[in-house]
Amino acid sequence: MPTTPHYKIDITQRMHTALNNIGLRIRRRIIARHALQIDPSGKPWTPLNEKYKKYKAKTGYSPLILLKSGDMINKTVHEVNGMGLKIAANKVGYPNIHQEGGDKIPQRMWMDTNNEDKVETDIVNEELDSAASDLIESTWDGWH
Repeated sequence: MPTTPHYKIDITQRMHTALNNIGLRIRRRIIARHALQIDPSGKPWTPLNEKYKKYKAKTGYSPLILLKSGDMINKTVHEVNGMGLKIAANKVGYPNIHQEGGDKIPQRMWMDTNNEDKVETDIVNEELDSAASDLIESTWDGWH
């Protein structure tokens, strides 16, 4: 019995790769903004208060804002799970209080995305367009 022409395009791996690339790029920009001591909009973080500046200098910590041991930024990771992407700091408490602000601690947003990060969705759209093109080519080739 002859088989019906068919096609199968599995975009799971392609989307995983695209999401992983997006995660890498956004994470690099978060790290770059952290080094520049700015929020996602480019606004400088609120300076440290004088008492804490003196404490950091006395104890040998970096004078930079949101940098004491380096754990917060060094433990910022991205993870692709199925068709989703998560970017997070794998450190409890400390990153959140700075992201949101709190009692006597000013908000210093460091994790949010900006318009530059949002254009990464173009990668996903390109992968979907490419998969659709492959689908058309596969269908066309199957009819020869």
